[in-house]
Amino acid sequence: MTDGDRRLASVGRALDLVEERLRDGLDVGAMASAACYSIFHFVRVFTELTGHGPYDYLMRRRVAEAARELVSGDRSILELALEYRFESPDGFSRAFRRCFGAAPSEARKAGAYAEGSARTPITRERVRASMEAGLTIRAERLPDVLVAGRPLAPGEAAGPGAELMLLRPGSDPFAGRATHGPADYPLLSARAPGGDYIGVYGDPPLDLGLARDRLYRTAIPVGSARPRAPLELARLDGGGRPTALLVPVAFDGSPVAAGRGAGAMSLKPVGVVRSPYEARGDAPRQGWLSSAESVIEVYEAFEEALVGVADAKRLVALYWGDRADRSVLKSPTPFSAEPRGVFTSRSPNRPNPVALCVVDVISVAGRRITVRGLDALDGSPVIDLKSYIEEPIRPSGSVLQ
Repeated sequence: MTDGDRRLASVGRALDLVEERLRDGLDVGAMASAACYSIFHFVRVFTELTGHGPYDYLMRRRVAEAARELVSGDRSILELALEYRFESPDGFSRAFRRCFGAAPSEARKAGAYAEGSARTPITRERVRASMEAGLTIRAERLPDVLVAGRPLAPGEAAGPGAELMLLRPGSDPFAGRATHGPADYPLLSARAPGGDYIGVYGDPPLDLGLARDRLYRTAIPVGSARPRAPLELARLDGGGRPTALLVPVAFDGSPVAAGRGAGAMSLKPVGVVRSPYEARGDAPRQGWLSSAESVIEVYEAFEEALVGVADAKRLVALYWGDRADRSVLKSPTPFSAEPRGVFTSRSPNRPNPVALCVVDVISVAGRRITVRGLDALDGSPVIDLKSYIEEPIRPSGSVLQ
């Protein structure tokens, strides 16, 4: 049995336990025991293989089953909330809205909910297929994409030379190459809007059904995002085989709106991280524990803010954990047998996943800063860069020690 087989078997036992005890007092500790792992190790492995934190998965499965009963029966919201182990109807309503973008009462009145994003059971077979396909999740910001090509007939595959394929409900797939202007006859043009995208990447040929399941039931909901256009963008290799499937999204939590009135606080990414870490299990627990180099690529709109960066030895890098589980309030740590509140830990999973690293500046080339000591996953949005001061300058009379 390989290491991958052992990890799959362990996580599979936890997944089975969830289905057996959806209505019982199940917690992450019991799931870890079923997997024969410590809580800390279990959280890392489960998240890596399923894309969900264990508590997030358990919560979403409970909400999905409750939602099915809600629209098909006449049981009260209070009954369903208590049966599926929510402490109160308010807690159930918040979880329901986080999963489906509507209150339980609204779903009951409409007789429907967003079933396409409901967390169906993750099976061993689904996990194995994801592992064998080498699936990874990445958030990207793309410019407007103009494709010169043609529609494909039903069942027709994109041939060699095609780079991209646009997929829209009710329309034939459109395959072609990226271009900067209108297509020359007999080719046609199609456009994908610029902005934020979440994508699933894998070994070619990527199974688009598997990729869609991972996108719509895991990556987009866990990323606190929602699709913003009925469109999918597939990237193709030289033989016309899919290697990635991307969906344009709007993030519910970034930009952040809070305080008195919408827009009182907002975050705008200033760049993106290019790192060797594709999945959460790849990254070091803290950046200084690894000597691997990463690149911080600053967006063109913020180029002037780089003046002087080439003279810096170190920077404070703040980035957004776009693949974090934002429902987590307590998390295991390497130093405690009991889970601790995330406000006393460095867990990447937290309500607002802002992460900070002090990085060594290796080189600066244009808008690309090569650094060491960064623990961010590839594709993470960069929030800000600040100068690093070894000894903070305190004003006269400061009470800070």
